[in-house]
Amino acid sequence: MARWRPDPTFYASPRDAARAPAEELGYVALLDPTHQRPDAMGVVDLNPRSTTYASLVGRTHLPNIG
Repeated sequence: MARWRPDPTFYASPRDAARAPAEELGYVALLDPTHQRPDAMGVVDLNPRSTTYASLVGRTHLPNIG
């Protein structure tokens, strides 16, 4: 019988997540509601000691508009 196992890439509980080191990068959806350009995925610098802190440091556009 198969047993349920949590995905090892995620924290098993909120407590484990709170105890973990702070993330240094955040991934955000960059959506264009006007459908003029393709949507994209952005990368934001979350390290407060970095010179690019709180800036968009990467972007990958999706292939299609809408």
